[in-house]
Amino acid sequence: MTQVKRYDIFDIRLQAKAGKPFDTPLKARFAAPDGTRITVWGCYDGGDRFLIRFMPEQEGNYTYETLSPVPAMHGITGFFQCTGVDGHGKVMPDGLYLKHADGTRHFSAGTTCYAWIYQPQTVRADTIAELEKGSFNKIRMCIFPKWYLYNEQ
Repeated sequence: MTQVKRYDIFDIRLQAKAGKPFDTPLKARFAAPDGTRITVWGCYDGGDRFLIRFMPEQEGNYTYETLSPVPAMHGITGFFQCTGVDGHGKVMPDGLYLKHADGTRHFSAGTTCYAWIYQPQTVRADTIAELEKGSFNKIRMCIFPKWYLYNEQ
């Protein structure tokens, strides 16, 4: 049985041909261990790929079923087990601040990567390697180009 940590990511990856993939409805209905039903929308993931991403919040066994007008993505069922949490859990609001599920305060420290898609793969790999050495726990990506002397072509 597939196991996923509490507050971690469970993905349902599907493949299908769809005429207008960005307009193709896709969702999954999850049943939590306590019987709660949770509906999550999926999205187009490029090529013939679609994705439904879910974060379990209860320990125990989950089931799911997909819903879509595309036959290849409709009625797919499955299950997984949610086990203990790693770390402090999900981040949520606490008045003007943020906290983790276990009540621990969360402090965001981030940076921004500009013109990412215009950088060579080697520069991106070097950037990721440097960021892994630091203490940032979030990153903002700017997808539109900015004018800088070094990215002028």
